[in-house]
Amino acid sequence: MTSRPERLDLLKAAVTIHLEEGRIEAARDAVSAFEEITRGTTTPALAAETSAVRGALALSEGDPARALPLLRQAVGTWQEQDAPHERARLNVLIGRASRAPGDEDGARLEFFAAQQTFQRLGARPDLAQLDRIVAATDGAPASHGLTRREVEVLSLIARGKANRAIASELHLSERTVHRHVSNIFTKLDVDSRTAAVAYAITHRIVEMGSLSPDHQTAAVASRGEARPVVRLSRRRELATCRRHSTPQRGAGRRVSR
Repeated sequence: MTSRPERLDLLKAAVTIHLEEGRIEAARDAVSAFEEITRGTTTPALAAETSAVRGALALSEGDPARALPLLRQAVGTWQEQDAPHERARLNVLIGRASRAPGDEDGARLEFFAAQQTFQRLGARPDLAQLDRIVAATDGAPASHGLTRREVEVLSLIARGKANRAIASELHLSERTVHRHVSNIFTKLDVDSRTAAVAYAITHRIVEMGSLSPDHQTAAVASRGEARPVVRLSRRRELATCRRHSTPQRGAGRRVSR
């Protein structure tokens, strides 16, 4: 006779298979059977599994607003239970649910978290499935593996802005900006904001003229040049251009910069 844990595992697998093949009604029946078995049970793991199958069903029914809180509740439990594989699979579902209403940044963060875990665990089938899901996302990574939003964040870091200022400018939470910065460090294999900016300059992800004076100095120093770069004001730039373009007395004199 099949034990209760085995029946639950079979029903979880059935929900996944039915949803992947578009059999929504069959998936509903499997979720109902799962709920019937777990009714009255209060263990965190079973509560998380119940929330996960309900969230997956809601997502496939086209209701991401209902799916997200269920999936987030489940992922929080698996994080406390130290179950990285289950958590990563939920990251994928949360990413899909975030993408549905247009939250591409949130989706990419979830997909990246899942990818890191799957790679660490050697979960190749999950990685292959994630690749297919990510491939359906509009827009490829912008540069050197960075998303467009990460390039925006890196550009603002290069201008000397702190996370709070970046969050205000991009209308994001500081927590989201922190995750973007962490992802930038991981993707570029650097461990500081200055190193990230130096990499961005070397690989032309951001332009030298957009840097803060401090980052310009650091970038120049990293190239082995002796002097810092001082940004000219717009008025002084125009005056310099006029002196170079208009013949004047003593035109042979060098303009001090």
